[in-house]
Amino acid sequence: MNIAFPENKTHKDKSDVQNQNRREIVMTTKKKELRKSLLKKRCGLSKEDCRKLSKIVCKRLTELEIYKHADTVFAYSSIRNEVSCDYLIEKALSDGKKIALPKVINSDNDNEMHFFYCNEQENLEEGFMGISEPKEDYSNLAVPSENTLIILPGIAFGRNFGRIGYGKGFYDRYLSLYEENVQSVAVCYDFQLLDTIPTDEHDIPSNAIVTPRETLIRGESL
Repeated sequence: MNIAFPENKTHKDKSDVQNQNRREIVMTTKKKELRKSLLKKRCGLSKEDCRKLSKIVCKRLTELEIYKHADTVFAYSSIRNEVSCDYLIEKALSDGKKIALPKVINSDNDNEMHFFYCNEQENLEEGFMGISEPKEDYSNLAVPSENTLIILPGIAFGRNFGRIGYGKGFYDRYLSLYEENVQSVAVCYDFQLLDTIPTDEHDIPSNAIVTPRETLIRGESL
């Protein structure tokens, strides 16, 4: 007679946790390798190349319906040869749109990112990681609405609209709060756009990706 022994649930749960931990370690390692290699390549670009390519990216972005329908653009101050938003900011202001930039604020021993309206470079100050940020003036706090467009910086991007940033999680946490209210466009150079990149359940895909040569759009609403 065959006797069915009950499954050892404790052993199974422990095995599942171990497998999950291994997957997370592998993913973290792959992300670190991508960050290192792509940052090195990006930092090798000349300032003139960055300026020219950034302008091309921003011009392509302003041709999108997602930009035309926005009344507010959440841009960013570029560092380490990121695609510069300077042309986009200038164009958006001339189109009568509002501009907001991110600021990292220490709250209860934790860093949080908020956006503040800022229409002049003079209103910026050196902040987190040496990035130019708006002043912490809560009368200028920008809260996303359905007509808000947020521009996503990063290091690596996938054709599945995944994104790898610097590992701090600021944008993923922010988008998790307002994902239904905003449209997002990731901007990058062509070599930063890969067929696939490692992502996890906390990573929020962008609505579109713009490079000097390509524009990728996710979903029919755009």
